[in-house]
Amino acid sequence: MPAASPPLLHLATWWWCLVLLLPPQPQALTQPQPDPNPEKASPAGQAFPHLSLDGSPLSHLLLDPRSGQLYVGAVNHLYHLSPDLQVLSFGQTGPKLDSSECLPPILPKDCTTAQVTPNTNKILLLEEGLALAGSEVGARRLIVCGTLFQGICDKRSLGNVSEVLYQTTNPVDTQYVAANDPRVSTVGVVLNQKGVGLMLVGRGYTSKGPSDIPPITTRRLAPSSSPARQAFSQDEELGKLVVGSYSEYNNYFISAHHHGDHVYFLFSRRDMWHRKEYRTYVSRLCAGDRSFYSYVEVPLECSGGYNLAQGATLAKHQGRPALFVAMAAGQASTPTATGRSALCVYGMSEMDAALQRAQELCYTEGGTGSTGQQEAYIEYEVSSKCLRLPKVTRHRAA
Repeated sequence: MPAASPPLLHLATWWWCLVLLLPPQPQALTQPQPDPNPEKASPAGQAFPHLSLDGSPLSHLLLDPRSGQLYVGAVNHLYHLSPDLQVLSFGQTGPKLDSSECLPPILPKDCTTAQVTPNTNKILLLEEGLALAGSEVGARRLIVCGTLFQGICDKRSLGNVSEVLYQTTNPVDTQYVAANDPRVSTVGVVLNQKGVGLMLVGRGYTSKGPSDIPPITTRRLAPSSSPARQAFSQDEELGKLVVGSYSEYNNYFISAHHHGDHVYFLFSRRDMWHRKEYRTYVSRLCAGDRSFYSYVEVPLECSGGYNLAQGATLAKHQGRPALFVAMAAGQASTPTATGRSALCVYGMSEMDAALQRAQELCYTEGGTGSTGQQEAYIEYEVSSKCLRLPKVTRHRAA
């Protein structure tokens, strides 16, 4: 069915969390230099491996849980490392003739702004073989997307990252995936929905190039013949986050996670309903929801004035699943982070409860809480509004 504009919900909730103050960290990485002493000593006196790589800044580090091998995405470079940090293979992704103002293929006679341009790695993910009838179907591959050619993607061999297994050639507008600007964030997560490999992608707004790509889209990982679809395409039958103004709702995505039956996106943007200040949000949708009807957001607060997420990972805190978020204090009402930062921990069960409450308030209470104040509302300048549908009571058989 065609993708529909789902209700986008918010719940004004304070998250009181564990805060560990961290020293200020530099915001940029410099070009790595060859290290004359590759063996470094740890505080305990034991040596650990050390490696310097070209392509600064290094943007992604991917661990293959089966082999223990590592994959590193950088500017113009891909690296394949052993568990002890030996280089097993190497691939070059740029620079190439390109322009963010032109659509590929880039021809100098048609694109006067084209110049040799670096390729910043934006997505580095593992595509698992699909599990059907108890067996794995299809080879495992590396998904690589960069800033060149309007953010197109390719697939590479896990054993040799210089070997391109699938490449987007003569792409159509539905195949532009990553942001074409190194400063604009892009995140992704791979899913298997009923035997179909999909990738959910979150990306920020870019002022040059295609301007109608939604903040969150669903991409198919393999071409199909019926109907005819290309790999990495975003089609009408696949879900997307519909917004009324792409420039006003410019989400800066931090990470994407698949946990349990849901997919979560972490991002920051300006709060358009209240004080117009930048806040961090977590959004959730059901992993099997191709229409995004289950999509919901809540803001995350961290005591001490830390409002801008800088990085995140899923792990366990005191034996329970939790989202660990590196937060920074922003400069006044801007998206610029200061050097003051903290590590904030959010329990997944508490987060899910807040997300569920936001959905219930907007579907059954018109967005109004028990105090009569509006706590949930529709965002992104769409025509939907919170409803007062009958509550459904679930009964469990004894």
